[in-house]
Parts: sequence; structure tokens; C-alpha cells
Amino acid sequence: IVQLSKAGKHVYLPIVLRKRRILRFAESSPRSIVKLNRYGILEPVVAARSSKQARQLDVLMVPLVAFDATCNRLGMGGGYYDRTLSYRLRSDHWQRPHLLGIAHECQKIVSPLPVRPWDVPMDTILTERCVYRRFYTKINPKDDRV
Repeated sequence: IVQLSKAGKHVYLPIVLRKRRILRFAESSPRSIVKLNRYGILEPVVAARSSKQARQLDVLMVPLVAFDATCNRLGMGGGYYDRTLSYRLRSDHWQRPHLLGIAHECQKIVSPLPVRPWDVPMDTILTERCVYRRFYTKINPKDDRV
């Protein structure tokens, strides 16, 4: 957050809307006031109306437990990201935000993950060793072959 703020970027952190079981995103800075939510995750303290929907963001970095080579993501099981991003399943053309899964290479599984109709795949998954892109092959920064 500090580095992105210094670079003039706006950083938004997720806020859990419990009743609707979706996420909204609030702008955060190194000086933002945060609190622990019911899951023990720090959230910015802001008025709900000042938060943004996912489609208003350019890039969304998404946590994951595991992923496969086609950028399907296994989350923590709450479905918050899938519900929040469900609008992306209703369109074949590119939509905002670009979904970037952040993972370690050891979280990649060899066999394809079982995919449910409500699962929203990532556009890209970034590990310490490779960049995986949906519908493309992996890109290994140490190897210029794609």
C-alpha cells in the first residue's frame, strides 16, 4: 500500500457486506483507520456509500488456496469473491477489473480443479516463478519460450 501510494496509485481493500455476502472496496492509504472484521481480517473504516463495486476497479488482486493451469481458483469456501464477480460470467467480452490471483508456485495443482457454474476464473495468476494466463500457456520469466 505504501509503495503503490508513493507511485500515485489508488489502493482499495475489500470490505465484507455480511447481509449480501459480497465484497465492496474502500480506498486505503498508509494512514487509513482499519479494524478487524468478523473473520479477523483488517478492513478500512469507511461509510458504505463511499466504497466501490469491483467493476469500478482496474485490477483486483485475489487471494487463493490453490489454482490449476487454466487459472481456476480454489478460495476459502465463503464464495464472497465469486458472488462479487458473478457479473463477469454473463459476458464473453473483457470486463473490469483484471483478475490477478496471487499465489506461491507450490499452490498449483496438477489436475484440473472441479469447476462449478458460479466459479469465476482468474485472468492471470502470478507466482514467484511464473505468470499463468487464462486460455494461454504459462510464462516463465527465466525462459523466453511461451
